[in-house]
Amino acid sequence: AISVGPSIVRFNAAPGKAELKTISIKNNLNKPVAFKLYIRDWLRDSVGGHEYYKADTLSQSCANMVSIEPASYLKVDSGKTGKIVMRMKPPVTAKNTEMKWAMLFIESLPDETLAKDKKKALQMQINTTARIGVHIYQTPPGAVTKAVDQVKLATDSVQKGFVYLYMKNVGQVMLDCKAHLELTHLSTAEETITKEVTFPVFPDGFRKAKLDLPKNIKPGNYSLLAILDYGVDVPLEAVQQNITILPTTSK
Repeated sequence: AISVGPSIVRFNAAPGKAELKTISIKNNLNKPVAFKLYIRDWLRDSVGGHEYYKADTLSQSCANMVSIEPASYLKVDSGKTGKIVMRMKPPVTAKNTEMKWAMLFIESLPDETLAKDKKKALQMQINTTARIGVHIYQTPPGAVTKAVDQVKLATDSVQKGFVYLYMKNVGQVMLDCKAHLELTHLSTAEETITKEVTFPVFPDGFRKAKLDLPKNIKPGNYSLLAILDYGVDVPLEAVQQNITILPTTSK
């Protein structure tokens, strides 16, 4: 019923320079909808979950660099599209090599036009609230370095059908990572390549990516190679380990 776009707003403003972006909110309902607008800080945890904080709490926050118009409230009539203008302006003293981020929340307010049944002394109303988060990324022109560290495999869950790939982003920009497994049976040389898993990692962020083994894989000894791709302009990272897959036992 409510559509917002874009869901990710990317800025590349240099220190002391302003950059503008526009966000559209389409109301497909048959009634007007009012929205509360506010900005929060956020992080991804090691498995990709979001953690939220008060604005301008984190050192990586760009909340104090961004302003929106309207500032806190927007009403969109039925069938209409509302606009939010976002202005990013890093201070002159901001480092030109540090990526910052925040999130704009667009939250619907309770319907003020709900009909009241005058024949009943007691009534119950259920209001549905929609909250949409728009990612805000500020990557200044000087932030270009891509680098990873602490890339390793954890294979203690092989018998459960998956392994974990660990890595840390030690570069200056967010990494859009892709990872997959290549398994080679040491006796038959049969090769199996798994489907790619994609995940983003913020600068200084640590990630534990779950990579599933092929279903119904034959028991035996394997060479397991994990491939990490974090950009066409940087070399692939690979880590190898031998594993043994045991036959499944039925009780």
